Amino acid sequence: MRRFALALTAISAIGFTSGCSGEPVDMPDVVGMKLDDAQKAVEKAGFDDDVQVEGGGVFGIVVESNWTVCSQEPAVGSEVSDPPSLTVERDCGGDDAEGGRENSSSEDQEDTEDAQTEAPSESSAPVADQDLTVKNSPDLRALLASGNQAFDAHRAFATKHKGETIVFDGAVGLILPHGDYSTRFDYALYPGDYDGPHTQGPTFAFIDVNYYDFGLIGKKIPDSVDEGKNFRFTATVKGFQKRGGFIELDPVATEAR
Repeated sequence: MRRFALALTAISAIGFTSGCSGEPVDMPDVVGMKLDDAQKAVEKAGFDDDVQVEGGGVFGIVVESNWTVCSQEPAVGSEVSDPPSLTVERDCGGDDAEGGRENSSSEDQEDTEDAQTEAPSESSAPVADQDLTVKNSPDLRALLASGNQAFDAHRAFATKHKGETIVFDGAVGLILPHGDYSTRFDYALYPGDYDGPHTQGPTFAFIDVNYYDFGLIGKKIPDSVDEGKNFRFTATVKGFQKRGGFIELDPVATEAR
């Protein structure tokens, strides 16, 4: 009984403070850190509850190390009483590049901003002379071989080649409903063959589309376009979405492979 009473006394003495030791926790400076490192820094400071994360773009936060903390609440050195809030973006650079969806109703679309190096195999997809492929475009080869955090390179490609058509082998990495629609979706596309819900290269995206928008062609047209499936995409470059960290495309033709 005495042990039980002592335990209750200890709990009462600790109360609802943020740290494990019951001491006040001062907020560390995590702006500029990758999200996973920032969360570890907050935990190391003594706050052991969940941290609130704002941002993440259209497709949310799949790989925490791909996102950078651009602002924090509370400020550095302030006592933490409620869960800290970290706002993240792919990078915390300057102005958005031109391009992307002009009249989007999604807040994430307002901020307009593994590697495949081999030439594509034979395909029934029509390739126009002006279409960019890994055979005829050093820019596309370099883009597909770039890292998933080479945002300046991704932005530069999307700005330079806005309105042009590219052809590349890729996979559907993630599908989310578009807004409140049940028949319109946002598709994250990754270069190369599917290797899980992440990419070692740039992320492309079809925004607000459905099955019929893909322009499916070829001998084996699938009944659905699912996560984890490999395709050859022919698409027009719309621009770079900074907040989501992806290059937005418009589908032209899609062939299962």
